[in-house]
Amino acid sequence: MKTEKNGEKVLCKEKCPITGVVLTLFANNIVEIFYPRPTYSDIEQIEETQWVWEQFTILQKKYPNKIFYPLLDLEAPGNAEDIPDEGMKIYMDMLKHEKVGKVATFGQTKWFTMLMNVAVKLTNTLGKLKAFNSRKEAVAWLLENQK
Repeated sequence: MKTEKNGEKVLCKEKCPITGVVLTLFANNIVEIFYPRPTYSDIEQIEETQWVWEQFTILQKKYPNKIFYPLLDLEAPGNAEDIPDEGMKIYMDMLKHEKVGKVATFGQTKWFTMLMNVAVKLTNTLGKLKAFNSRKEAVAWLLENQK
């Protein structure tokens, strides 16, 4: 699939059958993860997180020489407010993965930004994860910080 979104070339796009999360890989190595709605249970949240991890694993195999730069769209109300430990562990493992460069989020609540800052400090990943007010700011930061 080679279409465009916001003027950016799309290499592949997948949709989670569980919650409708959309994962899009762009030619500039940004992997946008759009969360259209909050999850309604810990089980659903964990299944969604596992799906994101599975898609990331598929991308690694398909593009073994790429470093990926995740962009998390958290604009839908209620997103990322309560992530169970198992789901948080998957996201933290992803953050530390050698094939993951910088990670940016946008649209999150102030509460999530505080939670994210604590997680970053606890996992020694300062400078790798940053929250922004807009997609445009987040994309610019990811592009300027690519290795």
